[in-house]
Formats: sequence, C-alpha cells, structure tokens
Amino acid sequence: MPSGCYPLLIGCGRIDDPMALEALMAWQAVEPDCRSVVFENAGHCVNMDVPQAFNRTLEEFWETASTPDES
Repeated sequence: MPSGCYPLLIGCGRIDDPMALEALMAWQAVEPDCRSVVFENAGHCVNMDVPQAFNRTLEEFWETASTPDES
C-alpha cells in the first residue's frame, strides 16, 4: 500500500531506548503524512508511563484521522 493511503500514528517515549526515537524518525521519513508524537516522561511502555497523555493522543487521532477517500 502506498504511503499516505491510511491514517498512521507513530509514537514512542522520550526516555525509551535511543533506537526507538531513531526508528520513529526513520519511519516518519518514509511516511510523511503520518502523525508522530514523542511522549515526555515515558519510556517503552508509554500507555503505562503516561496513560492520560497516551489516551488523549489516541482519542484525538481517532477523532481526526481519515483516509484519502474520507477527506
């Protein structure tokens, strides 16, 4: 499937392994239409480290995400 044909949210925690942030940036480079977020004060388990920020981000993404056919 070509880039941009689907909603995509990429996230990682700021204090996760440095490879996670590198992977997020690399993925974002090949998926320029994605939405990405780096969660402050979170490691690898973002949903457990900062659950309110994680849930808010996910809810906002679900509410605003659309595919090209829907926009």
